[in-house]
Amino acid sequence: MEMGYCLYGAELTEDRNPWEAGLGRLVHMEKRAFIGKEALARLAETAPIRRLAALTLEAGIPRSGYRIFSGAQEVGVVTSGGFSPSLGKGMGLGYIDSEFAVAGAELQVDVRGKLFPAAVQERPLYRRK
Repeated sequence: MEMGYCLYGAELTEDRNPWEAGLGRLVHMEKRAFIGKEALARLAETAPIRRLAALTLEAGIPRSGYRIFSGAQEVGVVTSGGFSPSLGKGMGLGYIDSEFAVAGAELQVDVRGKLFPAAVQERPLYRRK
């Protein structure tokens, strides 16, 4: 998670596309025909409504399915989360409305009915020194 890698069934599902996950660079549309190419070509022409983002929390541990807010507005959902021993804090990945999925954005994560401050971060969250 700290490296920002996507897990099939969490960050990658049949309901998500490569551009939302930040993986559009891996789709080679110029290659030969493949299943889903036409659908992906249509998606590539529009900006994603939501994007996969990394979040850190100074307090609280995000888990899959927890809702993400900007004030009173729900703007996303956590897909993977937990405590990061390397960072010493809670961290997670989640899909957030595109306008909020920018590094430095301050959001909140609903952890068991209590909102905890969260910050959107650049991926990866941890780099080996």
